[in-house]
Amino acid sequence: MRIKTGGQHQGWTVVHLARRAWRGSFEGVWLGVEESTGHWMVGRQHDGQSMDDGFDADGNCATSRHFREGNEYLNMRRTLAAYDEEAQNASDVWNGMWDQRAHDAVARHLAHRVPFPAPVRLSAGWVGAA
Repeated sequence: MRIKTGGQHQGWTVVHLARRAWRGSFEGVWLGVEESTGHWMVGRQHDGQSMDDGFDADGNCATSRHFREGNEYLNMRRTLAAYDEEAQNASDVWNGMWDQRAHDAVARHLAHRVPFPAPVRLSAGWVGAA
């Protein structure tokens, strides 16, 4: 079963995930948030033989860690740290750009949750006409 970034999975929004081949099998991790509660989760996908078998037929992953404190920001920060740790444990999933990619995915997700009435030009990466 293939789960897609940005989609819903068992009530969770999948913010980022990665899966890679390593020594004849595939390993992977994923990061999600439950929008209604502000709870965050990091999960380890099942090891498998393809990009599509990281989740079982019911959509479950191998292991997961939930972050359900009262502060959504702290939940997110703790989840990012745990996600980095899980990615390093998943052999070839982690690489030198991992932290930046995962943090960028979380930043994009959070930006979409805040409605702005007009384009905002505060992003460090924004380039455009003055």
